[in-house]
Amino acid sequence: MGNACHDGLLREVYLVIEPHALLRMDLAETLTYRNSQVAVIAVSSVNEALSRLASVDCIRLALVTASPHSFEGSRLAEVIRQKGGKVVLMGDLAESWGE
Repeated sequence: MGNACHDGLLREVYLVIEPHALLRMDLAETLTYRNSQVAVIAVSSVNEALSRLASVDCIRLALVTASPHSFEGSRLAEVIRQKGGKVVLMGDLAESWGE
């Protein structure tokens, strides 16, 4: 599988940061439904994400509810980049950016 990111159990690692519990759970369940071999870290805040990512060597994808302005240059952006992850920004702030 090449350079795919895996946890200790050889599952790809995805990150979901979404403050709304139902949306967060739905995203996590959708990711695992599509592929039961993934590990999803689903959290409500950046601080919680940073804490959980400390024990992860590499992530595949991060779905983050944030505006591009607040995300770029942040500690979270740096950590995700260092761990090889790609980022999808979500939510009203991400969608309205540049309007």
